[in-house]
Amino acid sequence: MMNTNKGGAQESELLGSNKQQRHLATYLLHLHSKCRIFSSSIFAIIVTFVLIRNIAVAKVLFQTQNIIEAKVSHDIGTMDPTSKTTFVFLVATEGSGHHMYSVLCEKSPSRDRINGELSKDIKSLTSLLYDHKDKSSALFSAPSSIENSNKLVNGTFVVEGIVSKLQSIEEMIKNASYPTTTTIPLNAVKAFKTGMMSYPNYGGIDKILQYPDLSTLYYACTLAGVSCRHVVLTRDPYDVIRSTTTRRKFFKSKIKAIQSYITMLGVILAQMTMYPDQLAACWEYNAEGSDNEQLGTIMGWSDHMHFKKSYASIFRESHVLNATERLELVPTELEVYMLSMEKTTETIQKTCKEILQSRG
Repeated sequence: MMNTNKGGAQESELLGSNKQQRHLATYLLHLHSKCRIFSSSIFAIIVTFVLIRNIAVAKVLFQTQNIIEAKVSHDIGTMDPTSKTTFVFLVATEGSGHHMYSVLCEKSPSRDRINGELSKDIKSLTSLLYDHKDKSSALFSAPSSIENSNKLVNGTFVVEGIVSKLQSIEEMIKNASYPTTTTIPLNAVKAFKTGMMSYPNYGGIDKILQYPDLSTLYYACTLAGVSCRHVVLTRDPYDVIRSTTTRRKFFKSKIKAIQSYITMLGVILAQMTMYPDQLAACWEYNAEGSDNEQLGTIMGWSDHMHFKKSYASIFRESHVLNATERLELVPTELEVYMLSMEKTTETIQKTCKEILQSRG
């Protein structure tokens, strides 16, 4: 018979320093003392416990490795080169031109596919990205859900749903054997629950938290093995403020509107620089169609002249505000904030072009 104290020390050491494991060791030792179980039996119990624990750890490590591999694949932009499907997300502050983008999509070469058999699945997919009525159930709206319990937000479950929809749509397109690439706009159709998924999206007390996150979107795209890209749209800051505070009352306070958009433009700049390989086009709203050819390409136009005509048919250039009108819109006291908004917008435009030029 082995010395009980010596055996107990060895067994406790095997069980490690974890508090729960120490409780289990104490219980096993107590059982050993009461029932006079041979030390070999206790050792067998310990070995069984350690094996079960190691299996659980191995499972966690395996899952973690899958996540790491997905992130690595995501970072280097690895996509299926044979795919004829591209999911496109428009990145822009509200008031920048989402509605024109919607009309442009209605004229795109993919319009019949988008509005036809794919329509229902696309709407289901977008509702998993943003849901104004049930914020906790969608990827971008969940952080601003009013519920206090994290249990009501299951990001893993939402991502699984997005992955499933992305794969389903791509499979439908693959089976249809379309001769050209199909562009699926993820935020071109304004729905009751999704809005335009602008930066920010919708109103309310948590408005500043209600914006898309390209990191989470591209994570889902990578897990699904599909090609996802984004277009960055900018507009003259004074036109944005006029659109959102005068024509539409998104903000009652001019300074709150300006500072909110400065914040959102900063988010856009950060997200754009994080994913340079997924940048498809830089779109300046007041530029002519000929200056936005990358936009036409990613939307499916192979004939740039055709795209230019389509663009010109729907584009309505905004009235250019003169100095007096600008002062009426934004008083002199707030000029320092507008300068910041203008500077951030210019930085986005410059950086966007540099990213595309660096790819040749």
